[in-house]
Amino acid sequence: MNFKQIVGFVETGKPLARLQLEEAERVRLHAHIVNLDPFNLIDKLLVKEIIAVRESEEVYDYERDRPGEVIRE
Repeated sequence: MNFKQIVGFVETGKPLARLQLEEAERVRLHAHIVNLDPFNLIDKLLVKEIIAVRESEEVYDYERDRPGEVIRE
């Protein structure tokens, strides 16, 4: 890999490594919000922020994500 490829990878990350919350997890996070609560918008915004933070995390799998040949010693 050349320097430009490395910098590009560091800036953008690896698309396969991004977490996507499952629908069940999203429902669980929204379960405590009551629609009749006058402050439910605040709760919804907080849950949306929590989801955004979790989905911005990256989890790498060495076998899947390594860029080149296997390095053997």
